[in-house]
Amino acid sequence: MSASASVIKKKILHDKLILIINREFIQIDEIDQIVQEELHYYGSNPDMVSYELDLLTHLGHLVSFIRQRQFTNPLWALHIFLDKNTRPETNKALISAILMTQEKDDKSYEVICRLAQENKLEYYTNISMVPPVRIYRRSEHDEHDEYDEYTEWYFLFELFSLTRIAPPELIPIIADWLIETTPSIMHFSAVINFLNTLSGTLVVHQKIFKELMSCFHSTAQIETLESIFKFLQKHDLLHEKVLQLVISRLEHINSIRTFFTVYHLELEQNHRQLSILEFLPLYCQLTQVSAESYDDKVSSNTPLHLSVIERNRANLETSLSLANHKLLIRASYENTALLLACKLGDRAAARLILAKMRELDCDVNQKDSHGMSALHWACFYHFDDLIEELRVAGANDQLKNTDGKDCFFFYHHRFTLRDFKRNGREIIDGEVKLENPGLTDLCFHMEKIALNLNLTTPDELMTLYRSNELAQIRSASRFQLFFLAFRTRLVNWLEKQHGSEAQATLPLTGPN
Repeated sequence: MSASASVIKKKILHDKLILIINREFIQIDEIDQIVQEELHYYGSNPDMVSYELDLLTHLGHLVSFIRQRQFTNPLWALHIFLDKNTRPETNKALISAILMTQEKDDKSYEVICRLAQENKLEYYTNISMVPPVRIYRRSEHDEHDEYDEYTEWYFLFELFSLTRIAPPELIPIIADWLIETTPSIMHFSAVINFLNTLSGTLVVHQKIFKELMSCFHSTAQIETLESIFKFLQKHDLLHEKVLQLVISRLEHINSIRTFFTVYHLELEQNHRQLSILEFLPLYCQLTQVSAESYDDKVSSNTPLHLSVIERNRANLETSLSLANHKLLIRASYENTALLLACKLGDRAAARLILAKMRELDCDVNQKDSHGMSALHWACFYHFDDLIEELRVAGANDQLKNTDGKDCFFFYHHRFTLRDFKRNGREIIDGEVKLENPGLTDLCFHMEKIALNLNLTTPDELMTLYRSNELAQIRSASRFQLFFLAFRTRLVNWLEKQHGSEAQATLPLTGPN
C-alpha cells in the first residue's frame, strides 16, 4: 500500500470514530459496541495495517475501562484520545490512568482528562524512583506497625490521594496547578495536609483557594501558608477581611506570618483589631529590602532588624512607633534588634531601640549563638553611655559567652589581629570561627560595622564591591572581601578606645 493511501485510510478511520462519539445522545455502551464491530471488521481483513488495529484496540480498552468506572462525563476522555493534538504517549498514559481509577471517581477522572489535554499525564503514569515510601498494614491484633516499603512509585497514586480529599469545585484549580508544575511527593503531601487541616474553612472556598495557588510552587510556601491559617483559625481570626489582607500580599508571606505571631494578642481584642490590621501593609513594606541592597534576603528579619542592617533611621523610627513587646524581643538568627544594633556598632540605633524596650519593660539580656549579649557588644566597642543605659535597663554584666568571657573582658581586653584570625578558609555560617570565638559574627557584618564607626565611606565600599565579581555572586566571597578589607581598621579603632584613662576605669565588675 502506498504511503498516501495509508494516510488516507488512517484519516478515514479517525474521522469515522470522531463522528461516532460526536453523535447526539450517543451512550458509552453504543460506542463500545461500534468499536468492537469495527475491530472485528479490521481484524478479519488481511489488507488492514497495524495502525488501524492498534488504534481500535487501544480505543476499545479505553471505552471498556470508562464503562466499568461509570464516570459522569464518559465521552471526555474519548475526545482527548482522538484529538489530533494528543500525543501517542499521552493516549497510553490515559488508558493506564483510567484503568487505575476507582468506580465513579469523577474528581480523579477530571484531573486525568485535564492533564491529558495538555499532554502532561505521562509523568503520573510512569514508574518513578523515589525515596522509600512506606505503606502501613493495620492489624487489630498486632501492637506493632507493619509496613511495606517501595522505592518505585506511580505519582498517580499521590494524585488520587489529593483528589480524594479535595472538594469538587477545587479540582479545576488543582489540575491547573499540576499542569503548571511538576510536583514531587513532598509537594503532594504538603497540599494534602493543607486541605485536611483547613477543610471546611473559608480558605478552601473556590475563589480564595484559586488566589492562594500562586504560592503553591514550593513546599515551604505551602507549609508557611498552612501555619498562618492555622494560627488565624486558632485565634478566631480566619474571616474574610483578614483573608483578603493576606491574599493581596502573598509575595510577603513570611512577613505576614511574623506579623500575626507578633500582634496576635492585640488582634484578639475586638476594639483593637481594625487598627492593628491597618499596620499590615506598612509592616510588609518595612520588611522589603531596598533596591540597591546586595544583602541576602532573610525571611526572619523584622522591620527593626532590616532598618538596623540598612542603616535606615527613618524606617527604624517608624518601626519603633508600631513595635510591641513581642516585636522588640523577636530574634532573627538569634539576634534581637537591640543585640544586632550593638553588634554592628550602631550606637544611635541601639539607644533608640533600648528606649522603646525600657518603655515596654523588655528583657535586654538575650544572647546570640555565641552567648554574646547586647552589653557584651557595647563593652567591646566602649560605648560608655550605652553601657550605662543597658545596665539601668537590667543588663547583667556577669553573663558569660559560650567561651566563658564576660563583659569585663570585652571592655578591658586589647584586641589584636590574632583575635580576628579565622579557623576556616571561607566565611560560611556554622563553618567559620574566629580565634576569639565570641567575635565570630563580625565576619558577616564587617562592612556595616566599618560604616557605623566611620572607618570607610559608602563610595569606597561600593567601589570595593563592584571591583570583585565573585563577591557579587557568592555571599561567602562578599563576607571575605569586606572582612579582610576592614578588620585591621577595626583593630586600630578599638586600640584608640583605650586611650582615655576615664574609659579604662569604667565601673564594670571584674571577675571574682
